[in-house]
Amino acid sequence: MPISRRDFSVGAFVGMAAASGIGGAANITAAKAGRSVDELVRDEEFWRPVQNAFPVDRQYANFNNGSTHPSSAAVIERVCAMYKEINGGEKGPPLQLVAHRKALEGVRTQLAGWLGCEPEGLALTPNTTTGLMAAQFGVALTAGDEILTTKQDYLEMIAAFQQRSQREGVTFKMFDFPTPGPDAQTFLDLCEQAITKKTKILLLCHVYADTGYVPPVKEVCAMARSKGVITMVDGAHAPGNLDFELSDLGCDIYAASLHKWTGGPLGSGFLYVRPDLVEQIYPLFPVHPMFGDPGRARKFEKMGTRPLPHIALPPALELQQALGKDLVAARLRYLRDMWVQPLSADSRVEFTSNFDRDRSSALGSFVVRGRDLTDIKLQLQDRFNVIVGYPIGWDWPFGIRVTAGIHSTPEEIAALNEGLHSVLSTV
Repeated sequence: MPISRRDFSVGAFVGMAAASGIGGAANITAAKAGRSVDELVRDEEFWRPVQNAFPVDRQYANFNNGSTHPSSAAVIERVCAMYKEINGGEKGPPLQLVAHRKALEGVRTQLAGWLGCEPEGLALTPNTTTGLMAAQFGVALTAGDEILTTKQDYLEMIAAFQQRSQREGVTFKMFDFPTPGPDAQTFLDLCEQAITKKTKILLLCHVYADTGYVPPVKEVCAMARSKGVITMVDGAHAPGNLDFELSDLGCDIYAASLHKWTGGPLGSGFLYVRPDLVEQIYPLFPVHPMFGDPGRARKFEKMGTRPLPHIALPPALELQQALGKDLVAARLRYLRDMWVQPLSADSRVEFTSNFDRDRSSALGSFVVRGRDLTDIKLQLQDRFNVIVGYPIGWDWPFGIRVTAGIHSTPEEIAALNEGLHSVLSTV
């Protein structure tokens, strides 16, 4: 049956206003004072204003936030204002675009502070794919050089390297690792064994999109650097999901989307390049000298005239900063366990996620022996208004993917559990 709205309607707009901006961040900070993460993660009264900050349709339970997380009311309002301004605002579109570009510098600084990296190494890009491809095509290579990644990497990143291989005569290799994901040393050993004297680039995910597996990124980057290999990290599912500092990873290049777990607007992502490496990488869209030097990583932002949704990012970052990375990560895992634990009682269910604390994230996936996953997904959607993700992998057993967000509620988890129990009880 569809989810009832009754648990969410009372005080929704009050909560939305309280948690949507600086005042909301201040309220959250005050509510956290003197309380532990373990206590807060279970306090539904604390989370209700956060949930109500997102004007989502509660007739549906969205557990595909790993694809696109909803934005808060404050973010949506800023996005709408941006489009109004650049398509006929009082100052006229050209002047508004100039103002938006200037505003990006404050966003860059705020984002760098939240991520834990140098602002001058940060480019504001539309998404992970755009950012990573700038690096994938921008690092200079010669025929015979090797590029290395895993078979579990995102398909568009694989396609980019395949194209370089076809056009330039470089060697592209992939190695496999077992599902649901090995211990840290095994993954590190697999990476090191796959590297040769010709390897120039190693690409890995911070969180693997289909299973939520978290490899030992810091250790892999240190090992690769010792061998002179450039490390690229696909961080699409990490910011707003994991508790980490970007500078602590030691990677050379990192890209992520902010419309997923962070709750930023569609079209907001970033590319980080270690500052001393920036000048060695060609941008996808060259900047003519007549326009001057854009300055450090900003050269990766030049993509012609376009809207700049990053200017609507501050309310999302304020909410994330007020909650804190440690609390957000703990809450998301708490919500994950609320559906994983009941489902684990079904002997037909096989999890394709590693739930070891250090190797897991908020993302979980599973298969059901003897059942068609497409049928399960559609029944959850059509009969219970529960939306889950479905695997896009090619030759490995990835399953149905469930990704709760900070807007998700225990009532919605209960609807997911009810739906799964009903669907799996039928032949």
